[in-house]
Amino acid sequence: MSITQPGVYENFEIRNGTIDIYVDNVTLRNFRIIGGGPWWNIHAHNVRQNILIEDGELTNPNGDNVVTGSGITLRRMHIHDAWDML
Repeated sequence: MSITQPGVYENFEIRNGTIDIYVDNVTLRNFRIIGGGPWWNIHAHNVRQNILIEDGELTNPNGDNVVTGSGITLRRMHIHDAWDML
């Protein structure tokens, strides 16, 4: 899933996929990403600002980082079964 518009993205589940964020001012809320792939679950590309990730679950047992990038705030997350968390 590629995010190219600012806004709130909530109430979703992704299996064996990733989220790539290309804009500032994005909120991810109330979601699950299970098995993101070989690299990450969520990647904020380039230097981002105001990326809020909250009330979600991330797991990536076959990948590297769960969340990567800059300008990211995590709140109330359940992160498990991954090589590196952040």
